[in-house]
Amino acid sequence: MERIVFDLIGVLTKESYFATKTLYPLIKDKISYDQFKKRYILYCVGLISNKEFWEDVVEEEKIAKFEHKLFKNIVKYDNTLISLIRKLEKEGAYLYLASEIPHKWGGLMLKMLGIESSFKRKFYSSKIRHTKPFLKFFKEVFESNDLKDKDFFYIDDTEANLRVISKYKFTIKTILYSPESSKTISDKHILKAKNAGELKHILYEKNR
Repeated sequence: MERIVFDLIGVLTKESYFATKTLYPLIKDKISYDQFKKRYILYCVGLISNKEFWEDVVEEEKIAKFEHKLFKNIVKYDNTLISLIRKLEKEGAYLYLASEIPHKWGGLMLKMLGIESSFKRKFYSSKIRHTKPFLKFFKEVFESNDLKDKDFFYIDDTEANLRVISKYKFTIKTILYSPESSKTISDKHILKAKNAGELKHILYEKNR
């Protein structure tokens, strides 16, 4: 089984627009959208702390409880894909995570799903200090010791991210994972899977 790199938001979760459609509606009476967006970006690239992100939005002593409720009860996960990840791990696949979500939140989600240890390495924009779709983010991931000069799949729910990879000639098998992936996409080299069943077929078919 080859190495496989998963995005988190929009792949492991059912909602691609976590910040705007899941998180912001919960706190919109506490912070303007523009201020929220600015803080979220700064938090994603590690330029402000978790405490600074929540300042004047959630009381410090209530942050942990709020985040636990957010990631346990409000965020919806793709349970079929989670099962596939467990299966791949059991079969000896090398799994990695590459996400823009702040590493604290990513860790909380993976822990709640029971797959925190499933990934050999996790790449977060808050550690890399760059986000997708910028090349610097992908170079940090793909040129790491774990993946450099290796064959692997990269799975993302955003075509723009996959086009960047194709543009810069990384020799990677890319998969657009989205319910809308059946629509025509601009890059013929990008594989498409609209659910975990189709993704499983691609991964196992390519390894026969």
